[in-house]
Amino acid sequence: MQTKRPGRGAVEDPILIAVPAACKSMASSIETLCAAVAARFASGAAGREAVDYALAEIMVAELTAAVERDAHAGRDRRLSSGRFRHWAASGDAAAALQAHELQVLLRGGDPTRTAAAPEWRPVSASA
Repeated sequence: MQTKRPGRGAVEDPILIAVPAACKSMASSIETLCAAVAARFASGAAGREAVDYALAEIMVAELTAAVERDAHAGRDRRLSSGRFRHWAASGDAAAALQAHELQVLLRGGDPTRTAAAPEWRPVSASA
């Protein structure tokens, strides 16, 4: 017996997802991904067509790649607009960063305050 509520009694109202302001460039591509998957599920659930899983996986992969591109585009816009609080001073020609410092900087943190272990440290030989 089919019920009017899909998913074992789940309500048909949309579920709202909070997208942080820093990720707003991804919101439309996430919405597109969800809408495409819902449409694919609805057409298969209605019994109109057989499910072509290879085609569905290709569609999801392409739409997920769009989400990732939008994430990178948002980060690149943030980088080019100079909104990093802890960016090097304009008089500095270049600054050497370790990988963990770059990750902290790209996430809006201060790379000089990471308190990470030194890159090279002596190791005592135990016999």
